[in-house]
Amino acid sequence: MSKYCGQINPLTGYSCSVTGAVNREVIATSYTIEGTTVIPASSDPQLSNYNTTYKNGVLTINGLTLDASDANTPRSIHDDVLIKVTVKDGTNDIAGVAVDLLFDGTVKATATSDPSGVATFNLGKLAVNVYAVTASAGGGNCSVSSVVYLPIYDPEGGFITGGGWINSPAGALSSNPSITGKANFGFVSKYKKGSSQVDGNTEFQFSAGGINFKSSFHESGSLVIAGAKAMYRGEGTVNGASGYKFSITAIDGHWNGGSGPDKFRIKITKNGSTIYDNGLGADENSDASTALGGGSIVIHEVKSVGKTSTSSKLITEAKPALEEQGTFYNYPNAFSDRTTIAFSLNKEESYSLDVYDVKGALVMKVSMGVAEADKLYEFEVDGRSMAEGIYIARLVTSSRSQSIKMILKK
Repeated sequence: MSKYCGQINPLTGYSCSVTGAVNREVIATSYTIEGTTVIPASSDPQLSNYNTTYKNGVLTINGLTLDASDANTPRSIHDDVLIKVTVKDGTNDIAGVAVDLLFDGTVKATATSDPSGVATFNLGKLAVNVYAVTASAGGGNCSVSSVVYLPIYDPEGGFITGGGWINSPAGALSSNPSITGKANFGFVSKYKKGSSQVDGNTEFQFSAGGINFKSSFHESGSLVIAGAKAMYRGEGTVNGASGYKFSITAIDGHWNGGSGPDKFRIKITKNGSTIYDNGLGADENSDASTALGGGSIVIHEVKSVGKTSTSSKLITEAKPALEEQGTFYNYPNAFSDRTTIAFSLNKEESYSLDVYDVKGALVMKVSMGVAEADKLYEFEVDGRSMAEGIYIARLVTSSRSQSIKMILKK
């Protein structure tokens, strides 16, 4: 007799043969199961006429596979979360299997697979986070699915910007773990208004390792901002070749008055194999990341303002790391073709924004006008026709002048 792990023990289906009975006596038998051992028993009074020996049987427990990849799809905090786990033996659907759904290693819920081999978990609404999700059968002693990461996002929860560099640690580049050195990055990730679509751009350049990564798109619903940490994922190219996936962890060390360092992590994979990961193999939803050597990461909150309507929203910054970089910065930096210059002012002022070369010659006039208080302005600069080198973006307002250095590296 056999069953699949996670199924209840079979109550029928066993045959018990009795040898040595005389006069065609029929002996009533029963059995119990302990683990994989089938233990025969009988209370038949006819056995008083015999010397009885019992032989145990064996219950075969068959393995199966669990697929929790449905949990990989991002969900909004406003929606009820429904996750389906498939239970199979090869191509065969397996019913009656008790499946545990685990979040970050802790059992969140249990469900039994239906005749289609699907265990369904209705979890209701969940808090903003990225959860590491696995499914297990047989208490985890029989089958455990691969881990997938479930983003629970708030489409009105702000956005994240960053630019600067890290010292890439040993072990980050899988093809040559001994290579270390300076790696530049720049990114912005934010939700389109009224949508789960994630807009933005991500670039990462590790010259010593021969990696020039550019995002093609950010995955819908993947941007999750939880306190000082932001995470998102998508797909992109490495050295112009497509087919790469990436995930980002960015930590704003000065969020909500903090004084820690800003940190950055990028994991780049292709066909399931890790190409680069300065988190050194840690769970994708962990805080594993590298402190910035220069630059800043800023989590921008969305706050309600306005005298007559609480639904009116402006984008304001949450405790920028440095005033000069938190309210006036560009991303990515360094950049190879385009960069975005962003700024916000703490009061309404007229402004002009221009780009100069290192000799002080005007390269382009970007914008001028009157900026509203606490509103983020962004302007894309196309550097494809510009020579490689260092440029200065200068923001002049009624009350002050600010400059940032931009590096164009082709």
